[in-house]
Amino acid sequence: MNRPPQTITCAAMHFRVERTTDKNATLHSFTSSKLELKATTAIITRTGVINAAIAYELSKSGWKTISVDRNKQMGHSSTSGSCAIIRMCDSTFDGTALAWEGYHYWLNWKHYLNLPEKTPLVTLREVGCLTIKSKADGFLKKHMKYSDELNCPYEELMPKEIKERLPIYSLTSFSLAKLIDDPHFGKPNKH
Repeated sequence: MNRPPQTITCAAMHFRVERTTDKNATLHSFTSSKLELKATTAIITRTGVINAAIAYELSKSGWKTISVDRNKQMGHSSTSGSCAIIRMCDSTFDGTALAWEGYHYWLNWKHYLNLPEKTPLVTLREVGCLTIKSKADGFLKKHMKYSDELNCPYEELMPKEIKERLPIYSLTSFSLAKLIDDPHFGKPNKH
């Protein structure tokens, strides 16, 4: 039986978040215009690179998408703080699989977006990513296991090899993190 999509009418809410000195977020909202939502409408909160891709995929499949973010611009949440680093190292299988799949989309970004060949876009520069094994991260055993299962390439480097490839890198331990007013801030651990 074919039924028409259910229609829901609601008021659109625009909002902004103000930070107070005690780091609590205060939500200010006001009612704006009316929106007509159908069963094929997806409201996506946050507009980082992952949710923007989800909105894009849904819209290609015929869904109407509404993306909402508390920030002033798209991609101004964790995406903007990531320095645009694409890394395949994650502590979960699903996270590693998602990153590995996403990497291949980045390789063919124009094709994925269905853009003309001459369209100027940001260039993907493959420079690698150094992740140090430590007791705190289980010496990356899970990370490497998931990468192996997905055939996601990585290299294990010995300290000497790290110094040869990255001579400016310090292999001295500074963990655990210390506050700037701590007298031991910026001083290496004694191991």
